[in-house]
Amino acid sequence: MRKNAFLDDAVLFRFSSLLPTPLLAGFEEIGAFVASREAQDLARLANIHRPILRRENEWGDGLQQLETHPAYHALLRRSRQAGLCSSLWEKGPAENGVRYQSRAIRLFLMSGLETGHLNEITSTSAGISALIGEADLFGKWQNVLLSRQHDYSSRPISTKKSASLTFACDEVRNSLQNATQVSAATRISFDSANGRDLYRIDAVKQSVLNPMADGYFVTAEVGGQKCCFFVSRFLDNGALNGNISVDFLVHRAGECSSAEGQVSFRDSLGWLIGKIGEGDKVIRDVETMTRFDQAVISAGVLRAALQTGVNFFRRFNPRQVLSPLTERIFADLALDVVASQCLVMRLARAFDSAATNRGEAAFARIMTPIIAIHINELVAPVIGEIISQMGAQAYMFDSRMGRMLVDAPMRTMKGNGGNDIVVDTIRLGERAPGLFQGLLDQIGRDIGPAGPKTVEILNAAARVAANDIGAGRLFIEQMAYAGAAAALQQADMPHITAAYIESRLGGQWRSSYGMLSARHHAGHILDTLYPAV
Repeated sequence: MRKNAFLDDAVLFRFSSLLPTPLLAGFEEIGAFVASREAQDLARLANIHRPILRRENEWGDGLQQLETHPAYHALLRRSRQAGLCSSLWEKGPAENGVRYQSRAIRLFLMSGLETGHLNEITSTSAGISALIGEADLFGKWQNVLLSRQHDYSSRPISTKKSASLTFACDEVRNSLQNATQVSAATRISFDSANGRDLYRIDAVKQSVLNPMADGYFVTAEVGGQKCCFFVSRFLDNGALNGNISVDFLVHRAGECSSAEGQVSFRDSLGWLIGKIGEGDKVIRDVETMTRFDQAVISAGVLRAALQTGVNFFRRFNPRQVLSPLTERIFADLALDVVASQCLVMRLARAFDSAATNRGEAAFARIMTPIIAIHINELVAPVIGEIISQMGAQAYMFDSRMGRMLVDAPMRTMKGNGGNDIVVDTIRLGERAPGLFQGLLDQIGRDIGPAGPKTVEILNAAARVAANDIGAGRLFIEQMAYAGAAAALQQADMPHITAAYIESRLGGQWRSSYGMLSARHHAGHILDTLYPAV
């Protein structure tokens, strides 16, 4: 059975070998924790015991308190200690030039354990990216945001060891088309302490993850223009900032460990982020960060799920031979899983190099949403196929595989199920054709001999998608397959790359797993990617 999620993953270990050697010990430590029975029990307990919103204490006095199981806090403590909130923004030399890659490996490993607690992690990390450009505000919050400790107490940041951030952007709606109200912000004074205008926020927001966070990014209109404001839960004097209240919690079917609710802001004070009318821009920039994290998390879930499936059949004998069809199905699944791993690590490398390399910046900008939607939408069918091979034992109420399956749609729900990504990608290709063509040419070169034909197909698909939005999803899928093939080429696994290119880029319509050609040795693929331990 698996003893270390890092050491037993040959592909992840190969990527890690390109990073500074001192980082490997940290990866190995996380890998040992993730594979431990203790960690598996923490994940199970955190999901069985949902968060509870308490409105009064034992004496009947009114309060707002979010109760979550200690297992949830234990997972958060581990993730914060690993730097998943802070490492992108720290200044230590150990990860210079590889911050995104090293964090991606740690996030990948932790996501194979439990994904609900990572909502708080990813929103805080993304929030730092939005706040770091506001030097006065960030300076005040820097120590608690970059802390690797976990402090879930509800009090002013001046008395806390760490802080969390979240986003309150979704208006309460009475239908899919019409919002019931529009959040408003009114300038009330100049805040001399922070050197910026102070606004009063009146808003009601739904789908707020970690609804009792220390700081909120709240969207509201000023003179009909959408803006983004930073709202602290508590004021410097220790008082609640206006009337911030969690109206109720939402109980989703997936990621049950994570609190989500409707939050009301009444007479709350906030500081403008960016300029008037730049609310959408601020949120779009943050979306890039969250989509990157979602892609890494989904890739980690895919790897953990298939590893669990392989272990299931090997549990009595590491060399146990799978039935011919199961072996071929698992090998076929393994191609998508390893391609997802390579894609997210390729994307992490692009983020690390974006500041100094225009080509890498283009890759990060264009491919982030494409990779996110592609990998996120792989999770449910891949896990469903694994469960069907394992049988009913794998689908118990509190089983790991059952939890992975019901959690899977959570990362595809944002942004209209990926439709906005399709539209945005097509529009970007129309607005910046040179940038887009440069990316396609780069992917073609990385793929190798099959590259020119692939670029030709992608260009044709882009032209069709520009005139027929219905073809957009196929275009996005082809872009993802091409990017994955290019990333696999760089991972130096020729037989696996050849199987992937032939089956995914060969023009074959794939509606089921197990159709991998017999020319590609299924057992060899599984032994390479999931060696017996």
